[in-house]
Amino acid sequence: MPGSRLNALLDALKSASRAGTRATAHRLADELGVSVRTLYRDLDRLRAAGVAIAGKTGVGLSVDRAAKLPEVARRGEPELEARMRVTVEGAKLLGADPLLSIDRGRGPERVVRASRDALVRAALRAGGEVIVLAPEKLRREVRNRARDIARAHKG
Repeated sequence: MPGSRLNALLDALKSASRAGTRATAHRLADELGVSVRTLYRDLDRLRAAGVAIAGKTGVGLSVDRAAKLPEVARRGEPELEARMRVTVEGAKLLGADPLLSIDRGRGPERVVRASRDALVRAALRAGGEVIVLAPEKLRREVRNRARDIARAHKG
């Protein structure tokens, strides 16, 4: 997840819209093999990514047939698991990102799953609020890209 399941969810919503019907949360959850609670979390991620989803309890959900996910979610890149040290503000920033899945962790450390690009983007956006601890290759990539950004802003 999250990119591949979000794509599947968006496709299912668009398919129902093309058919002139509305998809219910229970039907979508069954179709995707997830719980209804997980489906609602995924719908929140789609909305946070800018996808306009219309829905009414007992009626169903619909989406514009031209709706698209951001580029980073459409690539279908394999997911990576990263261990990060975060501040309270960093945890809020990560939790608000629709393309990240925070698997576990309490206190200052979190395990986050997403594509490499989504993890790098989130770490850079959060600045000093998030430090990538592992894997080492991702930690170096974030450090190098942050350094390149700093250089570009100096000159």
